[in-house]
Amino acid sequence: MNMNDKDDKPAQGMVYIDSLAQNNKNYAYRIRGKNIFGEYGPYSQIVSGMGVKALENAPRIVNFNIQNNEDITLNWEFSTDAEKDITGFELIHSETDEQNSYKTINNKIPASARSITTKSSAPSNYYKIKAVGRNGAKRESFAMLVQPEDNEPPAIPKGFKGKIDSLGVVHLEWLPNTEKDLEGYHIFRGVQKGEEMLRLTPQAISENRFEDKVILENLNSKVYYYVISMDKRKNQSEPSQIIELEKPDKVKPMIPVFTDYKLEENGNITLNWMRSHSDDVEVHQLYRQALDSQDKEWHKIFETKDLKETYTYTDKDVENEKRYRYYLMAIDKSQLNPTTLKKSLYGVIICFLWRLLITLRFGRSY
Repeated sequence: MNMNDKDDKPAQGMVYIDSLAQNNKNYAYRIRGKNIFGEYGPYSQIVSGMGVKALENAPRIVNFNIQNNEDITLNWEFSTDAEKDITGFELIHSETDEQNSYKTINNKIPASARSITTKSSAPSNYYKIKAVGRNGAKRESFAMLVQPEDNEPPAIPKGFKGKIDSLGVVHLEWLPNTEKDLEGYHIFRGVQKGEEMLRLTPQAISENRFEDKVILENLNSKVYYYVISMDKRKNQSEPSQIIELEKPDKVKPMIPVFTDYKLEENGNITLNWMRSHSDDVEVHQLYRQALDSQDKEWHKIFETKDLKETYTYTDKDVENEKRYRYYLMAIDKSQLNPTTLKKSLYGVIICFLWRLLITLRFGRSY
C-alpha cells in the first residue's frame, strides 16, 4: 500500500517527513519495499542532506530615492544582532514581480550595508533584498516597486510602407523601434485626404506589421495610413509619414451624360455632354451608329484626353434622311469602362429630314 493514498485518489509518489536531532550534521537515507508476505526488496540509492537553521530575520526595504540620471538608491532595515548569522545581502530585480522572474543583479553586498544604488533598467522595477545565511539559508524582503518618471515618447516609426492586393487585403510594415520600454504600435486609417484618421488597433500591437481589409468596389480609390509608437507609460510618438495607397481598380467610371444637341443649318449635328465625374478617368470617347445602314457597327468618331467639365463636338460626316445613334464612353486609367457598346444604356438617336424633323430619344438597346 501507499501510505500517501487517499480515498479514490491514489498517490503518484510517497513522502516522508523526518525531524532531525541536530542541525549542521549530515544524514543519509535509503528505502526498500516490503510485500504482503513480509518479503523485502532491494535498497534504493542513498540520498543525504544536512539540516540548517532557518534565518530568523528578514530584511525590509523601507524607502528609495531616484536621481535625475535614473540612479535608484534602496534603503532597508536588518537587525544588527543578526549580522553574525549572514555573509551578506543580494539585490534581485524583476520587471513584472511574477514568480521565478527575479534575477540577481548584485550578490556582493556586505552584511553591514543598509543601502545600495543601482540603475533603472525598465519602466517598472521590482526590487528585493535577500539575506544570505552562513549555512546557505536565505530570506527575502517584500518587493519594492520603483518607477522612474518618464515623459519622453518613443521614436517615430520609420520606413512605413504598404500595398493592397487584389482581394483588398492591406499589408503594412515598418522598421521596429529599439526602446526597451516599448509597448507597441497603433495604426490609423483615413479614406479622404486631410480628414481625421481613425485608430484601427484597440490595443497596441507588438509586431512591426499589420493587415487591414478594404472594400474595392466603392468610389474611394485611395486609402491613407499612419502608425505611431507607444511605450509602457503610454507616451506616444508623433505620427509617422502618412502613406497613400491606391486600391486595385474594380470600379467602373461614372457614365458621361449628354446635355444637348443641335441640328445645324448646314446639316451637321452638334452634341454637348458633361464629363464622367470619376477621379481616375483618362479618356472620353464618342461613338456613332448609322441605323439605316447595313453596317450596324459602332464607330469611334471622337476621342479626347483633355479633362474638362463640358464638351462640344460637331459631326460633319452625316447624310440627310438618315438616323444616327451616338454613344459616350469614359475609360479610366485601369482601362475600365462603364459598359460595352453591345449593351448601350445611354444613347442619343437623332433623326432628321432635310433639317425639318428632329427627334431626341434616350433609350436602351441590346
